[in-house]
Amino acid sequence: MIYWGGNHQTIIPRMGACGSGTDPKGGSGGGAGSGGGSANVPIDAGKFDFLDDFKDWLKDNAGKLALGALAVGLVAGALVYAKKRRKGGDTPSIPGFEDSGFDIEGASSIDRSAGRGAFDENGASSGFDSNGLPNPPEYVGQQVVDEDGNLWVYKDPPGEWINFGDVDAQFLNTGQVREVPIYQDYESRIREVQNQDIILTEKSWAQVAEEVGNIGPVQPNLQVKFEDWYVEYDIATKDLYTYLRFNNDTRVLTTNFKEDTSTYTEYPHSIVYKLYEPLPDNIQRGDFLYVVKEMAQPYEERVQLIDFVDETLSDVVLRQPKFESDNENYFSPRDTQYKTYTDLTTSNTDIAKVIENEVISGSFGESIELNGLDFRQFKFFSKFSSVEDRLGNFKYKLQQIELFESQSLSLLGISGSHTANYTASLDMKARKIKNEFTPFEKYMYFESSSYISSSLGIFHDNAWPKKSGTGTNLNPYVLYSVSESIATSWYDRQIVSASNYDRENRDRLLTNIPAHIRDESQNDAFLTFINMTGEHFDGIWSYINQIPAIHDRRNGLNEGLSKDLIYHVGRSLGFYLNDGKDLISLPRYVTGAQVTGSDSTSSTFSASPERDISREIWKRILANMPFFLKTKGTLRSFKGLINCYGIPSSILRVREYGGPQPEQDAKPAVSITRNFTKALEFKGNTHVLSTWVNDSKSGRKPDTVEFRFRSATASGSTQTIVQAGDDWAVRLKDNSSTDNYGFVEFVLSGSGPDDPGLFTLTSEELPIYDGEFYSVMLTRLSASVEDSGRHYSGSSIGQLTADTTSQNIVYSLHVGRYDSGVKRILRQNWVSGSNATSSFNGAFVGNETLYIGGNGTNTFGTQFSGSLMEFRYWNSALNSGSFQNRIAAPKSYDGNHASASWEDLVLRYSFNDDKDLSSDGDIRDTSADQSYFQTGSAQGYTSGNKPHFRSIVDEEKARVPGIGPNRRVENKVRVENNKLVFGGLAVDQRAELSAYDLAPLDSNRLGIFFSPTDVINEDIIRSVANLDFDQYVGDPRDKYKRRYRQLEDISTTYWQKYTSPNNFWDYIRLIRFYDQSIFEQLKRMIPARANANLGILIEPNILERRKEVIGAPPNLIDQDFEGAVDANLYRTISGSQPFYTSSIDLTVPMKVSGSYLTYTGSLNVSRQVDKYGVHNQSTVVLSGSYLVYTGSIDADIFRTPSLYIVSSSIPGWGGGEEKYGETLFTIGGPEKIFSEVLQPNITGSRLSEHNFERRFFYTTQASASEDNFFSSSLVRSDKQNIMLDNQLFRLSFLGSKQTKRTTLDKLEPVTVTLTNPTTLITKDGGDSKLKVL
Repeated sequence: MIYWGGNHQTIIPRMGACGSGTDPKGGSGGGAGSGGGSANVPIDAGKFDFLDDFKDWLKDNAGKLALGALAVGLVAGALVYAKKRRKGGDTPSIPGFEDSGFDIEGASSIDRSAGRGAFDENGASSGFDSNGLPNPPEYVGQQVVDEDGNLWVYKDPPGEWINFGDVDAQFLNTGQVREVPIYQDYESRIREVQNQDIILTEKSWAQVAEEVGNIGPVQPNLQVKFEDWYVEYDIATKDLYTYLRFNNDTRVLTTNFKEDTSTYTEYPHSIVYKLYEPLPDNIQRGDFLYVVKEMAQPYEERVQLIDFVDETLSDVVLRQPKFESDNENYFSPRDTQYKTYTDLTTSNTDIAKVIENEVISGSFGESIELNGLDFRQFKFFSKFSSVEDRLGNFKYKLQQIELFESQSLSLLGISGSHTANYTASLDMKARKIKNEFTPFEKYMYFESSSYISSSLGIFHDNAWPKKSGTGTNLNPYVLYSVSESIATSWYDRQIVSASNYDRENRDRLLTNIPAHIRDESQNDAFLTFINMTGEHFDGIWSYINQIPAIHDRRNGLNEGLSKDLIYHVGRSLGFYLNDGKDLISLPRYVTGAQVTGSDSTSSTFSASPERDISREIWKRILANMPFFLKTKGTLRSFKGLINCYGIPSSILRVREYGGPQPEQDAKPAVSITRNFTKALEFKGNTHVLSTWVNDSKSGRKPDTVEFRFRSATASGSTQTIVQAGDDWAVRLKDNSSTDNYGFVEFVLSGSGPDDPGLFTLTSEELPIYDGEFYSVMLTRLSASVEDSGRHYSGSSIGQLTADTTSQNIVYSLHVGRYDSGVKRILRQNWVSGSNATSSFNGAFVGNETLYIGGNGTNTFGTQFSGSLMEFRYWNSALNSGSFQNRIAAPKSYDGNHASASWEDLVLRYSFNDDKDLSSDGDIRDTSADQSYFQTGSAQGYTSGNKPHFRSIVDEEKARVPGIGPNRRVENKVRVENNKLVFGGLAVDQRAELSAYDLAPLDSNRLGIFFSPTDVINEDIIRSVANLDFDQYVGDPRDKYKRRYRQLEDISTTYWQKYTSPNNFWDYIRLIRFYDQSIFEQLKRMIPARANANLGILIEPNILERRKEVIGAPPNLIDQDFEGAVDANLYRTISGSQPFYTSSIDLTVPMKVSGSYLTYTGSLNVSRQVDKYGVHNQSTVVLSGSYLVYTGSIDADIFRTPSLYIVSSSIPGWGGGEEKYGETLFTIGGPEKIFSEVLQPNITGSRLSEHNFERRFFYTTQASASEDNFFSSSLVRSDKQNIMLDNQLFRLSFLGSKQTKRTTLDKLEPVTVTLTNPTTLITKDGGDSKLKVL
């Protein structure tokens, strides 16, 4: 605390160093707490009698004074002396200060013992804190001095008493009083400059003196000029923008200028500039300069210029182009939140130890862990060293580990910090030994082995015996103790084997030492050193042997190429591998486990750590590198890379768009995808029970039965796939040959299965026993259809409306098979036949139990053996086009119209439940409309005939709807048909026309994304197939509506099957488990011209079409009115034209107006009885007059529109409109209109503004016939050049017709903005990197 002595005693509070400030007077280059240079001598410091004695004393006692004094100095006429009191110190007394003491101002004394006692008894409620000081204080900044002389000050923050130690301040006042004058500046605004010596100001000297409280003389001596004066300008530098710029890039700011006509009397005279600062010394007379105007404030940016250093490559390697990412490291440089050590390693001690051993131990990152070392044979890892010494060293280390662990266990249950620290040190010693294991010692400690003898050789049990554990990070093996018999027996056997191997190893370094040195017992230390040297060279030898493993492309992480070398090998091939697991937690990355409970319990997140999963993906990429180099930029390369990451192609999809739209009668566009599904297995006496009854929608039996089957038997039997009681069935019929061919047959029984009059439909001979899936569809139609049951049109023609048994019905059987190898329908056959017999038709529509897979009675054949999927009922006969789509895309369920999947699909057993049918035999009906459903029942499925479902990987070639240029396509290669349409072939003109000449160009859009909407789109495509959306969005009635009504109807029908919205966040949580670095790899394979969307795509589905209304519909006013004439009574309707009389003065322009009333109407005249009972015939009399005006009128009046009264009424007698009784006559339009008097006629074209024609004049007709003109002249032409009347001419030559008055924003029509083309790219300073030694 410094006490300032003056007229008033003032306290200067304590302060810490506050950094560099402005230079204090008396020093230079210093700031607060740091002055540089000596202080100036105080001006007129006052007269002190003891000052000379004090200076002499200060010289003699400077050394002692430094022990306690903090500051001594003269400040503005006052002497300040502050010192720190030291206990037991010898502080010299200062002359003049011996008897004068001064207590600390504002600091009261306090005894803290009472306060401490109160706090110990009552705590914080006592009003004191633990130091015995009042809490709360009287005010912030309160100061007290305790019984020991310590100064306490209450500070907030931190909201507590701060001890400043023992302080003793002294103050000296000699009693002398000296008046120091205080001066104030005279400031006033200049009103006028009279000459170079006189200015006129707004305020007088006396006014300013009164404002500042002057106590001296008011009037100055104006005869003496003021030396220290200056003029301040109100204009700031930021408001000045005119500079003088010299050749050396020196800029000088100007404040004003004036033309000088006196120095240079001749034009252009000279200009004198007034500068803001004086000219620099380097400016000379005659220097060239520019007068420039600063248009914008200068912007300064610090940039870091990095010199380009060309990389020298010793070998020629293939490198991939880098598009966006410059990252060539394992991880992407991204920011993370700060975490504590516990956050990183978790509170689980087992996990924390594993992480510390892996990451923090000294062995981490020192060397590469080799995969090819087989420690089961000594010859694979020991060449120059001694295996016997290695075993002995390992046994010694195990003894040390067991010693430390036993000592730690002996202290279990003893509390105290010393015990805990000692136990922790023992644990750290044991862990240190484990972390420093050699590769062979790690194998013996952490791995398990057994003796194996095979054709590949003898592999010994070289790992230390284990008693328990699984060998994982969180459940490691537990070793037998060194003293246990099993371990002792194993060690004795291993020592013998190792000793024999060492003696036979001719490459061992110790063997090459002279025998007399080996046999000397005093050389044991030297021999041990030789073995240590041999082990060192064994490590080098192992790495040399593993060099060929760089080319080993086996996928296993623990075989072939070391996982520590995968990144570097990939980079040498030009493939930069990224780790997408960079932001996951350390436990999952290192151990594959995570803490799941508040009690620090852990659970296994994955069997393999995330680090190993990433390395395994890398090895797959390296193994497929030749494939990627050959197919780079194609769809195959994308899907191959996705497979390397283990992501199903049904989740991460590759989509191509665009391409020419085929014609309606051409081959439809398709999308080829892979589909992973299930099929129900039928074996033994297994089958599924359902019903064959009328559905609640149509009230009839289904018109279409559809399913897909695969036979498990080779041939030789007739198998029933589906049957309805004993009435009808679809079965497989063998051809009685040893091949895999047979028939698919529909059987309809009128009276029984043995009736020779069975109605059957049999397909052609097909290889149905080849183990492939075949699609079958059975339909029935009215016999009126003309395509023999094929039902190509898909219309309502031939559809049944009732199950009348007497009608003539056409039954059709369709069979087809799709081959994914050739990507087309390989076999397709249909057969149809009509039947009008009531017994047969009645058998089909009878209520029966349906047996899928056949029943046990073998009515139509043995039970089916094979697989079945997608069994369906439809209440309409499907067309053959829909069936063809389902042959190639079995999961599709499109029908005859866009809403068929909702309205016509009655039942659907997809058979992909994938569950144990022995415990739950219900088969779900997955049809869209669940208002009617039939649940199937699986029979005969037990735990003994598992699996009940078969995994199927299908390639689906589904038709896609025509949704415009962004529709999905799978084949961007055009194979066009062309024909000669312009005559024969010629060398100088085109003669052929290709099919896609007028088709749209291909789209370069490419999508590789996780898309929750894509799953819905795929289901929509399966529902509507190749629906042409153009037929539903082109209705002109929707032009001014914000929706497409027909498309909305289809969308509404489709969405009816959803009872709840799709959970978007569940999908996002699912894809979090995939390695996101795949997108960085995909970017390097995408062609440069492709417009790719990668990542997660959120988009509307294909049934959601955004519609914008352009413009507004026209407003139409209906001008047509209808009226009725009551002609029951005699009515006389008359009309008259009022006559207007006036005198017309033809010498002046005049206006004549008139009106002509016209009455129109339709009257129905008939004899009726009036109210008096008399039969009379209604009579209508229409009369009118037309007034004709005659006279001579100036022709100009016909250019002015005339006013016509077109209303049906004229003023009546009562002042209002005359209604003519009950007869109403209405004419469309307003009551009065203006119209042209004469009809305008067009007599010629507009004349050109630029073109002229020459007109010739002839004297006679003969001269005209001979084109012998007398004279000619130019007249404007009515021909206009196209070039002169287009936008290009107006833009290039004519100029804009817009002005400020015509533009919408009322600004200039053309605005020119000058910009600096220079681009400054800055780089932020890099963060410091943590270096670990």
